[in-house]
Amino acid sequence: MTPEQLVADTLFQRAVLSVYGPWLTSRAVGLAERRRAVTRVHHARLALAAREPNTPSHTSGLSPEKDTPP
Repeated sequence: MTPEQLVADTLFQRAVLSVYGPWLTSRAVGLAERRRAVTRVHHARLALAAREPNTPSHTSGLSPEKDTPP
């Protein structure tokens, strides 16, 4: 991956976290979409953790059922 591609992908993964992160606890998002959001957020966190070693991945415990608001 070129340095430019790495920067672009890092920005993309951060955008995924910004967009889909709030969906994990939103009452406005259905269960199916929340499951997709969990998968996307999990992948983005792993990708960023792999290239930003000082950033915790926070991937443990992600599940649509657990992240459903009360």
